[in-house]
Amino acid sequence: WYQEQEQDHWKILLLGVIGILIHYMVKRSGRERLEKEWKDGLIMDYPDIVSRLSLLVGAGMTAGGAIGKLACEYQKSYGEGRQRMHPGYEELLKTWNEMQDGTGERKAYENLGTRCGRQEYRKLSSLLIQNVQKGSKGIQQLLDSEVTEVYLQQQAHVKRLGEEASAKLLLPMGMMLILVFAVLILPAMFSLQLS
Repeated sequence: WYQEQEQDHWKILLLGVIGILIHYMVKRSGRERLEKEWKDGLIMDYPDIVSRLSLLVGAGMTAGGAIGKLACEYQKSYGEGRQRMHPGYEELLKTWNEMQDGTGERKAYENLGTRCGRQEYRKLSSLLIQNVQKGSKGIQQLLDSEVTEVYLQQQAHVKRLGEEASAKLLLPMGMMLILVFAVLILPAMFSLQLS
């Protein structure tokens, strides 16, 4: 005579599958959050990049030289710990490294627009390619108009981020309001019942 033991193999297997799914979802959400932060960083860095490029080109540097200067300055200050990582400058640094490794200027600029995948960087890429093809005549005016347009876009972007942040605060503020009402009303109700 023996007592039949309950087999828990299927429970262990189910727990393993659930653990794998949770691990996958956490990893995926972390990756999505990092991608969103990277894209937001690209947007936030773009006005500074364009204005500095415009300034350097206006001072007489070539577009390639200006990109090299910005990339090297960023690499130095980031390496020394004086500056946090900026996605836009990271992409400029990749572009500069491509040019240093022998990739043509035009191809490096095309890669910049493709890698970033943002409309702003594609426009900058096309301006730089146009500069390579037609020469530097008129590039200063194009960069200046891009700077003006970009600052207006950045204002709209910052306003949208502010609206998103205020929308996220509505639920906690509503909960706090309910808590305040509860703190004020409950003692009054209890005092009425005792009387």
